[in-house]
Amino acid sequence: MSTLTQRRTLVPVPWADTEEIRRAVMAKSAAEQSEYVFNVPIHTSNFISAVKAIDFLVNRVGETVHPGGLRLHGEGGTGKSFILDFLIQRYPERFLLRGIQRPIVTISLLEGPNPASIRRDLLHAVGYAGSLRGTSAKDQDDLIRDAFIELDTRLLVIDEAGHLVASSRRLNTERLAGPCGDYLKVLYDKLKVPFVFLGTSGISTLIRQDPQLESRWRGDVHLHHYQNDQQWNALLGALDQALPFEQLAGLNSKSFSNALYATTQGNLRSLKRLVSDATLHAAKRLDRQINFNHFAEAFDLQCPIGTNPFREAK
Repeated sequence: MSTLTQRRTLVPVPWADTEEIRRAVMAKSAAEQSEYVFNVPIHTSNFISAVKAIDFLVNRVGETVHPGGLRLHGEGGTGKSFILDFLIQRYPERFLLRGIQRPIVTISLLEGPNPASIRRDLLHAVGYAGSLRGTSAKDQDDLIRDAFIELDTRLLVIDEAGHLVASSRRLNTERLAGPCGDYLKVLYDKLKVPFVFLGTSGISTLIRQDPQLESRWRGDVHLHHYQNDQQWNALLGALDQALPFEQLAGLNSKSFSNALYATTQGNLRSLKRLVSDATLHAAKRLDRQINFNHFAEAFDLQCPIGTNPFREAK
C-alpha cells in the first residue's frame, strides 16, 4: 500500500446538538423549517441500533479480512432512507492533503441487476471516468478494489437490494441469489469492507436462507411500521421536541396521537411529511406552536377526499 493510501484516521461527525440546531432553524424561512422537520433524525431505538451497528462495522475495517455486514430492511416508509442520509452526513466525503477520503460508497440497484450492471454502478460511484472497452470483468473488479483503497472506503451500501430477490435464479439450494449473489460474494472477499443491504424484507429472507451469504452478512435490523402504542407515543414526543417552535404541541397526547395514527398508520415517512406540511402552515403565520388547525390544513391538501381526523378530534 502506498503512502497515499495508508490507513487514515476516520472520525465520524459527532451526534449533533439538536436543541442548538432547532433554535437556529427557528430563525429561518417557513420553507426551510418545513424541510428541516422532514429530514430531522429522530433517535428511536431502531435508529440508534442501526447506527451503532454500522459504526461497529466501519471500525472493523483493517482489523479483519471478514468485516461482515448487515441487512437493514423493512417496508416503504419505515426509515431506511432517513438512516442512509444520516450515515452519509456522519461519514462525509473529505478533501485531504493526501487525497479524497470517501468512507461510504453507495449504489442503488435498478430492476433486474446483473454482475455487469453492478460493476458499472460501482465504477460510476467511485468516479471512474475511463473507457471500459476491452477491459475484462477481473480488470474492472481490480479497478474497483484500487479505488476503494485510494478513497479509504470503509463501507459499501447497496440500496434497493430487494431487486436481488427478483433477479435471483433459484437453481439449487446453494445459489439462491443467482449470479448477482455469487458476484457479491467474490466482491466482498476482494474489497474487505462491510456491506449493508437496504431493501424490503425479501432481501433478508434471501440472505438468511443462503448459508454462504448468511455467513458473510449476519447482521439484521428489521424496521417496522409503528403500532399505536407506547413506542408510537415516544416517537411523537421526540418529534415534538425537535419542532422549531417556542412551545410544545403535545403530539403524544391522546387526541393528537390517535389522529396522527389514523392518518399515517404508523408509517414514519407519512408522519414526517404530514408534520412537515403542518409546520409550513404554522411557520408562515409565525405561530408559537403547531396545533390541530395546522394539521387539518395539511391533511386537506394531502387527502382532499375523506374524513379529516384533525377536525373530528378538536
